[in-house]
Amino acid sequence: MEMRKLSKDLVTSMLGMGLMRLPTHDDQIDYDHTRQMIDYLIEHGVNYFDTAYFYHGGKSEVVAHDLLISRYPRDSFILTDKLPYGDCKTEEDVMKKFNTQMERLKTDYIDIYLVHGLNDEGWEHCKKYDLMSVFEKLKSQGRIRHIGFSFHGSPEGLRKILTEYDNWDVYQVQLNYLDYYVHGYDKLYKVMEEFDIPCIVMEPLKGGTITKLPEELTTPFRAADPDASIASWGVRWCGTLPKVTVVLSGMSTIDHVKDNVATFSPFKPLTAQDEEIIKQVVELVNRRPVIPCTDCKYCIECPMSINIPKIFDAYNEYIRYENRGHTHWRYNNEFSDSEKPESCTRCGNCLEKCPQHINIPDELVKAHALLSRV
Repeated sequence: MEMRKLSKDLVTSMLGMGLMRLPTHDDQIDYDHTRQMIDYLIEHGVNYFDTAYFYHGGKSEVVAHDLLISRYPRDSFILTDKLPYGDCKTEEDVMKKFNTQMERLKTDYIDIYLVHGLNDEGWEHCKKYDLMSVFEKLKSQGRIRHIGFSFHGSPEGLRKILTEYDNWDVYQVQLNYLDYYVHGYDKLYKVMEEFDIPCIVMEPLKGGTITKLPEELTTPFRAADPDASIASWGVRWCGTLPKVTVVLSGMSTIDHVKDNVATFSPFKPLTAQDEEIIKQVVELVNRRPVIPCTDCKYCIECPMSINIPKIFDAYNEYIRYENRGHTHWRYNNEFSDSEKPESCTRCGNCLEKCPQHINIPDELVKAHALLSRV
């Protein structure tokens, strides 16, 4: 297993396990299968495990105790947990959540404690209520060893967070070759290059999308190496980036575990030829007939409250990747009824504002026809 230095006192496996998508049976975590996965990872040198307050309704932290903390020496692995900060305004608010986490984990300390899902607005919240002082207090007490954050925001927001606080030990971002080449995350990576702070990458397979690409999109991979899994191309791409220390994978089956372990034992960075093959796949993705929306949001003030850019994003995501399950979930969970395109009255207000000259009313009809049946 490839190992890397995360800090002066932490050496981590390059592969980490996220305890977010654990196998379930009848809506309950499958302990036998999860135990098999964790044991295999430990036996093959993986020592980085990541959980959070809300994963599996809090049961992920309980699993971390039952199948990891209670069964292996505490200093033999690195445990990362996360604080949901949104409703925290006082030290008492933070400590209430932290103490709940410690009760679930039944451990004396957390190796890495992250502000969970930080974004541009969230950082302003943390500063306003001085939440980082609570992290520093916990660190001084030895209850957490390292301070960090996970991030979902803009490149400018990431730069601001990394600049305005001096005590970050690590941080975690979503990154994969589809987000990098198709969705503009190359700009996020350029910010990462500006700072000498270890980075953990999450969603290296874009929530499983990379492993479920239509067969026609994966032809270059199959031609180049018929024996390599589609997933291995994705995690190798992440691991090849110089700023990445850990590639965090939300594995759900023992087969996922075995494939990832094989990819990192030993790890083989992408060659220049491999990178060209990735770009061939990206080119095939970009040839798909998406709506040419740039998310400028000039049309966002729709009289009927339709979230036009978000509708087009959901439509385009399906056209690119054909991830039926994810698209179905998005359309039924991320949109209120008023935000959906069937409310369109074809008033033409959006047509006057779109710099791409998209026939928005017609495209909304097309989007609704697809999204409502996926």
